[in-house]
Amino acid sequence: MNTLRIPITRIGDEGCYFEEHVRVTSIQPSDAKAVAVETATIAGNFERLGAEFLFRGHITGVYEGACVRCLEAAQAPFDVDVAWVFAEGPAAVFEEIGHALETGSDDLADNAHDTDAPRTFQGHDINLAPYVWEEVVFAQPSRFLCHEECAGLCPRCGTNRNYGACKCVNEDNEEPVGNHGLAALADMFPELAPKKTKE
Repeated sequence: MNTLRIPITRIGDEGCYFEEHVRVTSIQPSDAKAVAVETATIAGNFERLGAEFLFRGHITGVYEGACVRCLEAAQAPFDVDVAWVFAEGPAAVFEEIGHALETGSDDLADNAHDTDAPRTFQGHDINLAPYVWEEVVFAQPSRFLCHEECAGLCPRCGTNRNYGACKCVNEDNEEPVGNHGLAALADMFPELAPKKTKE
């Protein structure tokens, strides 16, 4: 059941408040890539503008991934303000958004994410799902950090410096680090190690 559909009769002349928590996979287009966020919340107010409807609110959620410095679990919360005008029209926008995000078409993605363009609905209810999905995708972080002061991993032994200093030789000493600097990471991800060739 799509819980992001709202009957236009519910909006009325005085408008109405709308809030819903959804699993992101339930609004993901079938041909779109999955995103690293489990649930999203949309909350805001609908207003009637003659034959059109205005929704103003925000979308929140939490992306989860690996910290780029220490590889520990990290989170990236997002809170996106939205202001959408809905007008009755054709149902092509959802397909365009899904195609743009799947193929990486910048022009099409920019057009689909045009905040000034009216969104469309058909029949007697407004489906927020494609537009919530769009905002969730555009809210993806470029990288994850467990915290801004993350000290990362030692390039020599792979020790997580957030838990204390390792016993490796300081960079000021003469002993070179060499190519064995990421030995601990190689042990953690053996499938990424280069295959040895027979002589």
